[in-house]
Amino acid sequence: MRKQINEISNHLYCIEDSCNVYLVKKGNRCVCIDFGTGVVLECLEELGIKMVEAVLITHHHRDQAEGLKMAEDLGIPILVPETEWELFCEVSSMWQRRE
Repeated sequence: MRKQINEISNHLYCIEDSCNVYLVKKGNRCVCIDFGTGVVLECLEELGIKMVEAVLITHHHRDQAEGLKMAEDLGIPILVPETEWELFCEVSSMWQRRE
């Protein structure tokens, strides 16, 4: 199934996934804003992108971040809000404390 790629401007794209994933493109590089399931990686070639510089996560929700393991495996830096760092890095303890 082909994911919908919407060009917002010359350097900004929106990929429809479990959430909207935005790509800010400069030359053949980009930054992803949110990551969804990671299907954005399948769209890079079509957009002429050879390198993802970083993934910026806006907030801790599963639909924003469920594919981050793929980005991590590729060595892509992942940036999360400082106030939500523990929710991303200490997932097991976060769920154990939850009532």
